[in-house]
Amino acid sequence: MTLLTEKNTAKVEKMVLSAARAQLRRRNLFAFFEHGQWWVEHKFTGAQWSACDGYDAKTNTHFVFEQVTEGEEY
Repeated sequence: MTLLTEKNTAKVEKMVLSAARAQLRRRNLFAFFEHGQWWVEHKFTGAQWSACDGYDAKTNTHFVFEQVTEGEEY
């Protein structure tokens, strides 16, 4: 069984971005698939999050995000 975060498709990319915007409450995010999983980055600061399979009841989304770099202020 393949996890959603391991699927490199346009549909999953949209799902990841939608969930990231809702949970992280940030705009100017983009998602990219690297090392077999999805990542989210803030365009201006470079802050990055690893997209993980999970359920966030607050936003009713099927991803959770673990911040891996803080980025820089802009």
